Amino acid sequence: MVNMSEDNIYKYLGLGVVSILAIYIGVKSLSFQAKLIEGMTNNSDKVTLLENTTNISDEKIKQENEKSNYNYILNNIFFLF
Repeated sequence: MVNMSEDNIYKYLGLGVVSILAIYIGVKSLSFQAKLIEGMTNNSDKVTLLENTTNISDEKIKQENEKSNYNYILNNIFFLF
């Protein structure tokens, strides 16, 4: 049987903890890089979505302006009579 001293146990335990920590950091780093690269390649989808959202917002603003203009006209017509 192998006689392990207390120093050797702590040395191997520390080595194991450092190894697990290094693997964890490596996996997180690769995951972040993959998300970053995917975000750079899917940029056209986001631009299209942003353009559609902007167009919808512009249409809503136009509708609200027209609605307020119609209300103004109707109110003024009733005050004329």
